[in-house]
Amino acid sequence: MVGGSIIPPPRFAINANGHAPAKGEVVIVNSPVLGRAENIAYLYAIHTSGIESDVVEFSKQGGLVSQTVKTGDDLFGYYLSVGLPNRHRGTRYGTYTAQYIPGDGPVITRYGFIKPKTSVLDTRGVYTRTVWPAVPGGTRLASSPDNYIGVRWSPGCRSIQWCKGKQRNVNTGPRLQLTSTDDAGCYTIRRGKRGARGWFVQIKVIAAKVDIPKSRDFVLAVVGASALRCGDLPGGNPKCRGYLFCMGDLYGCKCASGWWGNNCDRPCPKGKWGVDCSQRCPDRQLDCDRFFGPDKN
Repeated sequence: MVGGSIIPPPRFAINANGHAPAKGEVVIVNSPVLGRAENIAYLYAIHTSGIESDVVEFSKQGGLVSQTVKTGDDLFGYYLSVGLPNRHRGTRYGTYTAQYIPGDGPVITRYGFIKPKTSVLDTRGVYTRTVWPAVPGGTRLASSPDNYIGVRWSPGCRSIQWCKGKQRNVNTGPRLQLTSTDDAGCYTIRRGKRGARGWFVQIKVIAAKVDIPKSRDFVLAVVGASALRCGDLPGGNPKCRGYLFCMGDLYGCKCASGWWGNNCDRPCPKGKWGVDCSQRCPDRQLDCDRFFGPDKN
């Protein structure tokens, strides 16, 4: 509250020009990649549906370490400050879950991720992967070049281990091919015995019930750079550089429009635009705007 008036929270829009609000609950991660000596990251749990929750609870399931974390409340919704513990620094990494608990109605769950800064466990900016069946009600996945998860190959990949929940050694090597909706779940990729010291990353595979091309197009435009007002968040960048947006199942976690990479801080290469730089500019417009694409006014 400033001068007796309440500062409005950041707006979210269903298209790059910000014409209409998108309703829902979103977790925003500032600095989704942390080095061993870096001090702090923030996770914000922001309401965009107009529903007031009585409580937002953050918890962390690290795959290797499980703990409860403290929450705070400010003008931008509930937030979690992830500091640098004196011991067991690896406990900062993993999956964070935010539960929105309204006065009435169902509990809403959203999640976010924090990874270690390491070349061996480089997932190329992938935090979640959404897959869908070839036919409604089936288990075999529809054909897609994105039906895999993994890390960039390096000599250190010879010592990595894969877990899915409590299942160990579910894969060997840097890449796992996804073939069935049964492959959905949270995967932990860790560096052998060093995993207990924090050298691990997690990727959540989400199985949609049907192909959702329109919904996928929707999320590709859901974080327009001018609509989000990321600069309103403490330490925020006006163009949302360095922020990971997690919108729950089906949509997963993605960088804001115009950015990609593990830390959401790499500009789109020429010819790409949109969320995670996943949209291609038309062939004759290789210089289209990386935030808004070829339709920028």
